[in-house]
Amino acid sequence: AIYHAVHNGARVINLSLGFSNTGNPDASGQVCTEIAGLNAALQYAYDNNVVVVAAAGNEGSNVVNCPAAYPTVIAVGATRYDGQRAYYSNGGSALDIVAPGGDLFVDQNGDGEGDGVLQVSFCNDPGFMFDELILNGINHYGEFCTVLRQGTSMATPHVAATVALMLGENPSLTLASIRQYLESTARDYGAAGWDSSYGWGLLHAGAAVAAVRGGMP
Repeated sequence: AIYHAVHNGARVINLSLGFSNTGNPDASGQVCTEIAGLNAALQYAYDNNVVVVAAAGNEGSNVVNCPAAYPTVIAVGATRYDGQRAYYSNGGSALDIVAPGGDLFVDQNGDGEGDGVLQVSFCNDPGFMFDELILNGINHYGEFCTVLRQGTSMATPHVAATVALMLGENPSLTLASIRQYLESTARDYGAAGWDSSYGWGLLHAGAAVAAVRGGMP
């Protein structure tokens, strides 16, 4: 899919997915080598100036999952409504930034619902849909509803969309400059500067785009 996106003109790839219990370096110090072909695809995107943004993972651990752990990928963690790191969000040395991912177990905005991220998604549980298709031949995969969800998969598209807006202002931006804009404009949470819980801080989309417009990092 990464090769297909690059070959068809994508400038930004959102990967709201991850492989649990990956991200630790192997004996040679490389990450994500346990997933055949993944690093080559991610490097191919980078070499073609395509930005890859990926979810850090939802185990609440201190290791970012692959593909987000790969050095060229922008790794995104999740925050709650109040900007604090969500309980499930992975952190660690590979984390770059955080964005709203929701927390369905609290109602900090007082609207009577859990603080999830509102999105259009499958109406049914993935396990139920799979069983229905395999066991009963009933296909629910075409049924979509507006639902509240939580996860780093919900946080990641906020960053990918911001990158797209930045490229809309200046299509010649490199990954290095995009990272600089995102990091320098993020709202700092946790320890000053970068830290393993928030990366460079909470995404500030408006400030990042304004910085690109002004030509200032």
